[in-house]
Amino acid sequence: MTDPTKEPAGSLPSGPTAGIPQLPKSTQLTFSQHVFIWLLIVVVGVLFGMGGSMGSLMAPSQDSHGVSQREIEVRRDVDTRLGKVLNNPRQQTNDDYAKFIKLVWVAQKAGLQPSGHALDQLVDDFLDHDLGQGRTVRAALIDAQGSDNEVTHDELKRTIAEDAAVEAFRERHNAVPAVPLGAGAGLDMVDNDKIQVQSALLNASSLLQPVKPDDPEIQTTYETLRSQGKFTQQPTETVTVAYGDMPALISAAKASITPAQIQAYYDAHKAEPRFAQPAAAPAPSTTPAKPGTPPVAAPAPIPKPLAQVRPEIIQTLAEEQAVRQAKAATKALDADAEDLEGQKDNLSFIDEAKKLGLAVKTNLVIEQPTRDPMMERYAQYMGSQPLMIELAGLGQLRDEAGLFNADKEPGFISRPLTASQGPLEVPLMLRLETRTEAGFKPLSAVKNEVIRHLQGNRAYAPFMAAVEQVRDAAQKLGPNGLSTYLSSPAGRGWHAQVSSETLPASQMLTPPPASLGLTPPDGHVAASLALADHPILVAADDEDADSDIPQVKLLQSSGYVSAPATAALDKRAKLAHQYRDALKNFSYTLFQPEMTKITQ
Repeated sequence: MTDPTKEPAGSLPSGPTAGIPQLPKSTQLTFSQHVFIWLLIVVVGVLFGMGGSMGSLMAPSQDSHGVSQREIEVRRDVDTRLGKVLNNPRQQTNDDYAKFIKLVWVAQKAGLQPSGHALDQLVDDFLDHDLGQGRTVRAALIDAQGSDNEVTHDELKRTIAEDAAVEAFRERHNAVPAVPLGAGAGLDMVDNDKIQVQSALLNASSLLQPVKPDDPEIQTTYETLRSQGKFTQQPTETVTVAYGDMPALISAAKASITPAQIQAYYDAHKAEPRFAQPAAAPAPSTTPAKPGTPPVAAPAPIPKPLAQVRPEIIQTLAEEQAVRQAKAATKALDADAEDLEGQKDNLSFIDEAKKLGLAVKTNLVIEQPTRDPMMERYAQYMGSQPLMIELAGLGQLRDEAGLFNADKEPGFISRPLTASQGPLEVPLMLRLETRTEAGFKPLSAVKNEVIRHLQGNRAYAPFMAAVEQVRDAAQKLGPNGLSTYLSSPAGRGWHAQVSSETLPASQMLTPPPASLGLTPPDGHVAASLALADHPILVAADDEDADSDIPQVKLLQSSGYVSAPATAALDKRAKLAHQYRDALKNFSYTLFQPEMTKITQ
């Protein structure tokens, strides 16, 4: 049994990788040795049922990124056992291992793999690492000796050496200078400094030109917007709805409500809070209460007189009667649904519904609603909830019939359902007429939107030219030039309001692109406006990015508020460390293409 915490006997090989156990070199076998080995394999296979495993033994291993499968398996096997011992398993693919091994080779060639005393020190540090509750890696490896998860000293030493080599290689190409604490103070000021600006929104509404209905660019613009994901639509269905006309039914029911019904309802419900008179405020006590005296119980609520609540009772009774009447009609229609379902048109369905006193809506288009992501996430606990469908003029309907399920075909008639108009129920039944799959809205349905976009697109170039003229004219007026120009006769035509804003000095202001659809140029930090000549910046209006009418924002500085210098040493150190991390990430980004070439 090999103790992983002790150096095995024997000298270690010298050279760049001295002290690192290497894989044994293969030796040429004689023909008789080959024959003897294969005889043993065949005999063992016959005795223990190897069978079809012979082919896999003779098949060559597949390489990954130029690394043999055997080399990958050797490293994976050690990592797997070490991960089980330390309760920290690695989840890596063959590609991950292949790329790592290629980095090991490059690091070894560069002389970055530790050996000798340096490696011994790394191994000791690793073995002395505390796993918690006073237990070290050394103790865990000793406990694993003799088990399937045993890791030998040679395996551990080689793993640590290769990990250190790769880490050294990455650090060599990821080196960044030290950052003084003063940089942290400067960063804190940049983050907290404020700049006061005057801003105005200019839009191209006055520059929009009419577009003829047969303009050929309407079609090409529609196709362009479609390719950008606009004008999508959910699956839709056209339905015929037979429903209770609740206003008419309630109006008719009110005429039949008797005084006896009103009195009975009042007697049964007058104790409810909705019928209680407002409680009078208690009279203040003239003497202080004695300690331990229980609070005085509030008087029982007094119901409002019947005459005061009579209209409310009549409305409630009429609604209940109307709902019962509509439900009875939909129940009767449901009894005939088997004969009506599957017919080529809705004429019989409409005729039968009207005979039963139901109103009918035809060609009602409903759109399949999307599921709430939060409800989907917790569906395993709450169960799948029916979708809520908007029925124009009839309220919301819980799709308990599964109208958008694939098994529902035109001619399908639902069972009696109930929509909701606020607190009022609307009994109804649906007949499915047609179905449209998800896709894009046709040009005819969005033509006005397309024309609006085309108008904005055509106006963009002259609009931006006009904005540049405004900027130049206002900038010549110096401080407050923006407000001065826009209030002058030359600037009033823009109908722009100048407002005051306070921006973080580090806020990025993005200029508008040279042409719609192009990538905008690099932005400017707001602090760049705080110059002696008070420049005016043209910035994109991020809050109105989806508007079809071009719109930009003009900004001019009116003051600068400096943040106090950071005195706390720990905060300055933290900010300096963050700045150095940013430099390190930038350095790694620059080296990433070279790293990719190595691991391909």
